Amino acid sequence: MFDFILKMLLVLTPIAYTRGIPLDKFDLVIFYLSAISLFVASLWSKPQREIPKQFISWILILCGVNLVLNQFNPIVLSAYINLFFGVIIVYLIATYCERPYSCFKYMMFAGLINLVVFFFQRVGFSPIIVNPLGEPGGILGNGPRLCLYLAMTIPFVMKENVLIAIGYMGIGILCGEYVVTAVGAALLIRKYINLNKITISVITVVLISAIFLLHSHILQSFRIRWAVWQPMIEQIFSHPLAGLGVGSLPYVADQFLKVNKGEHVSHCLSSLIAFIFGAGLLALVWFGYSIDYFRRNFKYTTESIAIIVLIFLSIFEYPFEVIKVWITMCAITAFWIISIEKKEKNLCP
Repeated sequence: MFDFILKMLLVLTPIAYTRGIPLDKFDLVIFYLSAISLFVASLWSKPQREIPKQFISWILILCGVNLVLNQFNPIVLSAYINLFFGVIIVYLIATYCERPYSCFKYMMFAGLINLVVFFFQRVGFSPIIVNPLGEPGGILGNGPRLCLYLAMTIPFVMKENVLIAIGYMGIGILCGEYVVTAVGAALLIRKYINLNKITISVITVVLISAIFLLHSHILQSFRIRWAVWQPMIEQIFSHPLAGLGVGSLPYVADQFLKVNKGEHVSHCLSSLIAFIFGAGLLALVWFGYSIDYFRRNFKYTTESIAIIVLIFLSIFEYPFEVIKVWITMCAITAFWIISIEKKEKNLCP
């Protein structure tokens, strides 16, 4: 029962859409309903394992303190409730999912459905969803959001079907979002190429050549990000303890970020900086603890590679601001926790 519900959610949440309701509002409702569905399914299922609960508890404690320091601000409270639902989903999946490997392909199915819609959009046919700026992006909305999803799921797709993963890499080039291509190339090299001195030299030359060819794109991307990050970092050090409140960025960013008239800032091209902006420098301590926890439990698995990709995306992109992929990120985190539990069990005498 539980695995069936989870598989359906992994397919449906990245492709769900509606008419007449703002997508973020609709996606948030879907997120809540998904959490409730998984909870109900858990009542009909047996726990499959015990998981390290301390790891997922610290972020709730940190954000609870932030809520108090910001005098129970309703915006911070709303973000805290969303976080709580996310932690509950991670806990339920990690505890009750019987066969996590059987769920990987369903993330691939959701990606393929988005790509079908994407290609129809490219030829001017978009009966399902239309991006306000006219940019194709499947049901996820635009090119960067589509490639965010492809990048975070490509480790699982590579395990299921290499040809589809190569197709993902091509979409990254087509959309100018090269992180998908880079992750896919790294996985292909690790899977099929013997890393001796000659191949390492060839890979180094290819990497340097790619950086040279794309240097203007890389520099332009960094300039755009730094223009947003610089004033945010200044705000972080102006409010080092309490931050400005978790989840507050979309409501206060216009006060110190220069934007064109009529535009509204909803993210800052870095989920990590947005989190530190909201929670203060204590968030950086939690991030360091999480990285160390991941390092101590690292083993080369599909789940671990997916977490590395998610960390990278969180630093340089904004996956946690895209509500439509929250269930997918919760599942990826839970799958990694399950892989840790299996590793620890194998080490027991």
